[in-house]
Amino acid sequence: EPSAAVVVATARALKYNGGASRRGVQDPNPEALERGLPNLAAHLDILSRFGVIPVVALNEFAGDAEAELRRIETFCEERGVAVARARIHAEGGAGGLELADRVISTA
Repeated sequence: EPSAAVVVATARALKYNGGASRRGVQDPNPEALERGLPNLAAHLDILSRFGVIPVVALNEFAGDAEAELRRIETFCEERGVAVARARIHAEGGAGGLELADRVISTA
């Protein structure tokens, strides 16, 4: 049985779930982000119901608004969920070290 699971989140996906258009997800849109956060919460709640501790991998893309990334981190921290930025696409394995540390310490 797994003791932890990684949930991958992006600011873009959360904004899309919050009503932003596909073409508009790259633009800063804190309102759409807020409306999309319940989607992330639902995934975290599902894992918790199964007794699995979630860890959020916040995939960071060039051009993401820092304020939006911080809001997602704060949202996770307020729920007591470990979160780490993942920059694996841009930085290779080194971009996933923070996430790996969070998963190890959580599991």
